[in-house]
Amino acid sequence: MTTYHGTAAKLFLERIAAETLILKEFIGIGDGAGDDDLYTANFPITTDAGVVTDDELLVNVYTDELTPGTWHELEDDGSEFLITGATGLVQIQAAVNVNGERYSIDYFYRSEVGTGQGVTIDFEGNLLDVHYLGDRDPAEIKAGVIAISGTINQLWCDRDLMGKFLGKADYTELPTDFSLYLYPSGSSVAGQPYIKVSKVKFGGGSISVDVAGILATNMNYKGTVIAVGTV
Repeated sequence: MTTYHGTAAKLFLERIAAETLILKEFIGIGDGAGDDDLYTANFPITTDAGVVTDDELLVNVYTDELTPGTWHELEDDGSEFLITGATGLVQIQAAVNVNGERYSIDYFYRSEVGTGQGVTIDFEGNLLDVHYLGDRDPAEIKAGVIAISGTINQLWCDRDLMGKFLGKADYTELPTDFSLYLYPSGSSVAGQPYIKVSKVKFGGGSISVDVAGILATNMNYKGTVIAVGTV
């Protein structure tokens, strides 16, 4: 068990290099009337490193050309679509905006949704001893099922994030996957180290409301992968 007290911790909703692209997300239907503004479900649109971008070369936008289920990629030189990463805007240009055509997009995104401190990471390798009949000593030790879990002592969030902890839309959907970043130096500026726990889901905790907003305490979580790196 490793505990990080007083360190900066940030919670992200993201799909970047490690999580791979969001593929062919449906963004709308063309209206055939000039430039058409469509939006991604998640924003901002980023590079594979999580940096906000307006570069059309870093996304793929498709049209079905009025044939549902088939996708044709639009040109990424700015002549057929433009993007505004900060807002998730995908502007289909008038030259290719056809009434009734469906549009989709491949993209990365990364959005900070919460901050916290006092994080515990528990890691279990669950090693297995292999014994042969008549021999008291283990013949070998094999890797078992990995389990990653822990708690966040204090996590500041909003009502929307609170719903994602347990399953949004009146709890009819599955809990959301988050990425939890810990910054041991207390800083998340470039050059500082980080520890990342991927695909984090929250199992429970306590929630209080004060003048500063919603505070979640002793939030229990489970994750799938631990990685280290530099901002």
